[in-house]
Amino acid sequence: MMEWLRVMRWMQRAVAPREHAMRADRWLRHVFPHVPQSFLQKQLRQRKIRVVNADGTKTSVKPQDVLLAGTTVAIDAFLYENGLQGTAAEHPQSEKAYNRSVLDDLVQRILYDDDNFLILNKPPGLVVQDGSRLETSLVSYLPALGAVFNDEPPRLVHRLDKDTSGLLVLARHRLAAARFTELLQGGGIQKTYNALVTPRRGRELPKSGEIDLPVQNQPARSYFKRVDDLYDRPEGTLWLEMLLDTGRKHQLRVHCAQGLNAPIVGDRKYGGVPRYPGFSERLYLHAKRLRFQDPFQPKRVIDITCEMAQSSSKVH
Repeated sequence: MMEWLRVMRWMQRAVAPREHAMRADRWLRHVFPHVPQSFLQKQLRQRKIRVVNADGTKTSVKPQDVLLAGTTVAIDAFLYENGLQGTAAEHPQSEKAYNRSVLDDLVQRILYDDDNFLILNKPPGLVVQDGSRLETSLVSYLPALGAVFNDEPPRLVHRLDKDTSGLLVLARHRLAAARFTELLQGGGIQKTYNALVTPRRGRELPKSGEIDLPVQNQPARSYFKRVDDLYDRPEGTLWLEMLLDTGRKHQLRVHCAQGLNAPIVGDRKYGGVPRYPGFSERLYLHAKRLRFQDPFQPKRVIDITCEMAQSSSKVH
């Protein structure tokens, strides 16, 4: 384990070889897993965390800066001793990270695991990242999940909105994270969703089609087909199966509301009906299926399906 050394008013530590090429914000989360990310970001902005140059001077660090192995990171000693090395009681987020019942539920939701990846069924309402001190986030459980497998904390490699349920991949080490990211950026991850929508009055949806509509001024394309009897549904609603060709934030929510004129049930932000009698109050968007080539075994395909009510997995 790399040790912190005090040099004047700074605590200093070198970036380890296994931490090579980590972003600064991710490195800090890795080193201080009990500390809320919002707190770490604030310290970066206030220049209390820096890197040491070859001539001994110190340079401020941005969250997205990449840290190379051997780089020395310097942290204000008072901050290190009083803000970063405190107990879990001083960081409300960490108490939630090790809530046993929540952790056990997450472990039960793991549908697939191998030496490189974990894939779990995220419940609706769970923030993946950047939860506030009063709100639990998945990232706060990663150290505990790693401990369950006697391993380092798994890494987030993609996102689901807080209120979206379904399949989420975690990488078990840095190389797995890098290779999954390459697949994601190259369009090698096939993601299928189910959405319950309410077509606006007078709007008849075709059996299938393509939605080509920019999201936040970025090109975005989705495909849909009706699967009306997939699950129970209130009168006047339809179940859709949707595939992403691009992955913009809120893409499917925007495409349903603005492209199809049929917002997702429970999507208050984009005009969806908040709730139907007899149905749970939630966003009815679910990441049903993930399919991708195993980046460590090119002839192997990982294909995971998770229905809202049941799940199955297949590797071939």
